[in-house]
Amino acid sequence: MSLSHPKSVLITGASSGLGRALALAYAGHGTAIYLSGRDQGRLDAVAEDCRQRGATAEGRTIDVTDADAMAVWIKEADEKMPLDLVIANAGITNSTSGLADGPERTRRILAVNVDGVVNTVLPALAAMDARNKGQIALIASIAGFRGLPTSSAYSASKAMVKAWGEGLRIRRPPSSGAVWPATTPASSFPGRCIWLSGCWRPCRRPGRTRS
Repeated sequence: MSLSHPKSVLITGASSGLGRALALAYAGHGTAIYLSGRDQGRLDAVAEDCRQRGATAEGRTIDVTDADAMAVWIKEADEKMPLDLVIANAGITNSTSGLADGPERTRRILAVNVDGVVNTVLPALAAMDARNKGQIALIASIAGFRGLPTSSAYSASKAMVKAWGEGLRIRRPPSSGAVWPATTPASSFPGRCIWLSGCWRPCRRPGRTRS
C-alpha cells in the first residue's frame, strides 16, 4: 500500500468541502471508499461520483460524537477491507463571541471537532496497530496556532487536534499506524504523507519517503 494510492480509505465529513474533494481525489479503480457525513443525500451524490471514477463507495449518516456508532462503523469498514488510510476530517465552525447561544455553540463545536476526531482515530488506530499497518490524517487548521477572538472554540479545537496528532505521531514507529496532523488550506508534513495543496489534491511529497 502506498499512501498516494491507498486501496481502502475512510473519510468523515465527506458530504461537502474538503471531505468531498479528498474522496474524489482518492477515488480510482479498485479503491474502496467509506464516507460519513450529516446529509445522506449529499453523501449518496459523493459516493456516486466516486463510483464514476472506478471506486466502490458507500456513505453513511453518522454523528461523529457518538463513540459507539463510530466504532461499529469503522470496525465494519475495516473488516470488509483493512483500512489503509483514515482521514478525520469532520468539523464545524461558528462565531461564539457575544451571542446568547454562544455557550451552546461552543459545546457543539468542541464535541464535533474534538470528540469527533477522538471517536474516529481511536478505533482506527487500534485496528492498524494490531496489524502494524495503516495511516491516519487529522485535519487541523491554521486557526489552531492562535486563538481567534470570534472563533475561540474553533481555534481551541484545532489546537487540540494538531497537538494530539503530533504527540501520537512521535510515539509511534514508522511501520505502525502512523498519524499525520495536517493544517488547511495548504499543508505538508514530513515523511511518507498526505500533502494537501491549494486544490486539495493528495499526493506523495517529493523527495521525502520512509520505508
